[in-house]
Amino acid sequence: MPAQPSHEAIVATCGVLPTPTTIAVANATPEELHVLFDLPDSPALFAPAPDDDAAATYRAQVSARLGHPPDASALVARENGFMHRIGAADDAANGELLLAGTVGVFANPNCIERMLFSRSAAVASMVERPAEYGAFVVRGKGRVKLYVSTFGRTRVQMRPEIGDLLEADVKSGMVLIAHAHNHPFMFDRSVGDRSFTKPETVDDFGASTAPSVGDVYVYRSFRDELQLREAWVSNGLDGVHYEQRDFDVLKGKR
Repeated sequence: MPAQPSHEAIVATCGVLPTPTTIAVANATPEELHVLFDLPDSPALFAPAPDDDAAATYRAQVSARLGHPPDASALVARENGFMHRIGAADDAANGELLLAGTVGVFANPNCIERMLFSRSAAVASMVERPAEYGAFVVRGKGRVKLYVSTFGRTRVQMRPEIGDLLEADVKSGMVLIAHAHNHPFMFDRSVGDRSFTKPETVDDFGASTAPSVGDVYVYRSFRDELQLREAWVSNGLDGVHYEQRDFDVLKGKR
């Protein structure tokens, strides 16, 4: 078994991301942003990492709002209840599959996930103005590329310009390792807000680490087209890693 990086090496690697390259897309919305981070490959990037400063601050803020420390499994179970109440049975089923141990593995976020969250939290408070981001992780030729997309709200869309870049990387011999995605805590919701709140979801603060049916559709599409290997879902504090075999077990949008 190869030697694992030390705690000190992980913390040193989980610093801040380098200056990114902006990726232009057609008809971008005002808060939409797509960037590429190009990093030298390191095993520490993929190793479970302790809370950094951004995560520690967020954990304290979330705990204060909840009145207790967040528990990843309890958050999934709570969200399942909301999904059943609004008629989203397949979304609830994904959470139930996770809690049953049929899919996914609960894990500390790795260095890549920590850095992605830290960058997002530096742009705007993830408590006061929660936002989702999606990132494709490509590895090969001694490099790790992170294609990161955000729309400044609690929803992420796929742009064809990103797909074209991923396809070019895979054709060049690189590997599409993972799609990393966050489900933030959404406090202080009101009907019609930027979190797409409905009357029945006003009290739903989210943060489940189970993928939605839309997420699974993306996983399957990129598995079939570009051999996507894994999916990582995090709420900024705790995460779940899903393997390629899980994509067909989870419920996906038809």
